[in-house]
Amino acid sequence: MLKRIVQLFFLVIGGALGIYLIPKIINVLDIGAVPLLEGSYVRAIIGAIILFLTTFWLVDYI
Repeated sequence: MLKRIVQLFFLVIGGALGIYLIPKIINVLDIGAVPLLEGSYVRAIIGAIILFLTTFWLVDYI
């Protein structure tokens, strides 16, 4: 149960970080011409997926 709670926490934090950081990463990588990455929901989903995938390495220690 604790593992699922930690994964849910990482999903929420990943979504928030995705909304905040993905526009900055787009500017640094100069890929602003991709219209798919302009929506905040898409950025939140991408960020949540990235952090959710990292939980498979981090949650095993809990």
